[in-house]
Amino acid sequence: EEDEFLQSNRGAPGFKDLPRAFRLINLEKSTKKVTLHVTLREQLNPEILIARYREEVAYVDTQIGLAIEALQAAGLWENSVVVFTADHGEGLGEHDLVGHVDQLYDSLLHVPLIVVAPGLVQPGTVIETPAGHVDVLPTVLDLLGVSVTDRFRGVSLMPRLEGIEPTDNVPVLGETHMPEAKTNQRSIVQGGFKYILHQADGSEELYNLTQDPREEHDLAAEMPEKVTLLGKLLLSEFERDFGPGVSGEDQDLSEEDKVNLKGIGYAR
Repeated sequence: EEDEFLQSNRGAPGFKDLPRAFRLINLEKSTKKVTLHVTLREQLNPEILIARYREEVAYVDTQIGLAIEALQAAGLWENSVVVFTADHGEGLGEHDLVGHVDQLYDSLLHVPLIVVAPGLVQPGTVIETPAGHVDVLPTVLDLLGVSVTDRFRGVSLMPRLEGIEPTDNVPVLGETHMPEAKTNQRSIVQGGFKYILHQADGSEELYNLTQDPREEHDLAAEMPEKVTLLGKLLLSEFERDFGPGVSGEDQDLSEEDKVNLKGIGYAR
């Protein structure tokens, strides 16, 4: 399908999303045929989980290489913008979690964001300040020379790719939803700190990501002023996007929405 797209779009602008090329990690199945009969305890052994995860990462790496080779073979590589990212990480025993929907720690939130744009982005450029998925679309539009308006939630990362760090600390938001997750949680990262709110009981967590990147030392009790500050900022940021008093109730989807969700693997 991807080769057909490349051949049919030679010499013309085009866009292709490749969600199906890089399947979600399935820790119960290996990409290779392995005859293993193990107990549940062995299946949840951290060493086995990590080994399987690394195997899946190697598979994804191969698929990315094939996509790049296809672009090069079609003569489109030098005139393409390629973005690689992930919707979430995977808990492999950190914070007593195996999976990816129930927590807002960096083992699940901190994912790759790689932008390749020959002639526009200097290879090897690294952005140290936090960014979010909402920044991807404004960045791509900026790379394509399309004006970025204020209606976007995110900001273009082009200035940072050019070595210009932002003067303000743009917050990065995270959220879990029931029923997919066990509880509703929200998080915000700003100025090197992460604040997590558990909406069911109002409990809060605070971490210094610079000094404690594994998020093992909750500072909420030690830094109440920082908790209050980030809690208010979190509320204002979500109200900015969704308005006050969002119910969180399920909403009916249109047939078009259902088709689009099925197309990217989020509905059956």
